[in-house]
Amino acid sequence: FHLRKPVVAIPEPGTFEQQLNGHFVAVSGGGICVAAIAFNGERLRDFLIRVEQYREAIDPEAAVGNRRCFDLLDEMLGGPRSENLESRVQPV
Repeated sequence: FHLRKPVVAIPEPGTFEQQLNGHFVAVSGGGICVAAIAFNGERLRDFLIRVEQYREAIDPEAAVGNRRCFDLLDEMLGGPRSENLESRVQPV
């Protein structure tokens, strides 16, 4: 989610991790989760109509561990990074 890209999650049946990821995509408001058998043009159209709503719901700072990871890298490399990598990420 750190790129602020809404997601259409289509979990592979029987794959618990994909089902869980799809659930969290939908619960977060950053997209939808649809079973492959239920995915069709109407579902895609509805998603595209709401894509900006999904994008606005995505909080890149809430991505699990990103801030802590960058802080640890800074610490290990001996100081703050010279360029803020997140500032280069452009919403699409």
